Amino acid sequence: MEVFGGTAGWSYVDWYGPFYPQKKEKGFSELKFYSDFFDCVEVNSTYYRHFPPTMAEKWLNDVRGNPRFVFLIKLFKEFTHGTHEKDEEFTKNKRIVQEFLKPLMEQGKLGGVLVQFSEYFRSSILAKSYVSVIMEEFHDFPLFFELRHASWYTGHEREFLKQNDINNIAIDQPLLKGMAEFDT
Repeated sequence: MEVFGGTAGWSYVDWYGPFYPQKKEKGFSELKFYSDFFDCVEVNSTYYRHFPPTMAEKWLNDVRGNPRFVFLIKLFKEFTHGTHEKDEEFTKNKRIVQEFLKPLMEQGKLGGVLVQFSEYFRSSILAKSYVSVIMEEFHDFPLFFELRHASWYTGHEREFLKQNDINNIAIDQPLLKGMAEFDT
């Protein structure tokens, strides 16, 4: 098993001084600098909006000095916090996401796609069906599911996760009502 070290994002103002140089020289790339120290990064901005494939290509150029470097791309929010229906909008968003991911896949730099559901996404027959739809529609990509609600971690539901070979991740987060504990 390979282990990669990284953070969620790389562009933070308060990192100037403690991590990034205090003064940015012309042409300074935070991601290039970051990739000199880390092997991976979780890209959160892809959750909030779509990016063109040219952005993925720019990022790939920035990390070319680290052959181990990979990206964990957070899936666009409409898939996890939207209607949970496979409709015309789903298909349109899927095409845009696939186009963006293509350069990362082609260069072997896609560590995975993070499918982060809301803490209100409870396990149910419909919810499991929708998880299966996501797995089917994005089967070309390594998927990692963040299922925050505790209902996903009962005996029966754990079996669903295991039988479907779901890569489930746990996060260190504030424990809110109904959310899974860190050691789940």
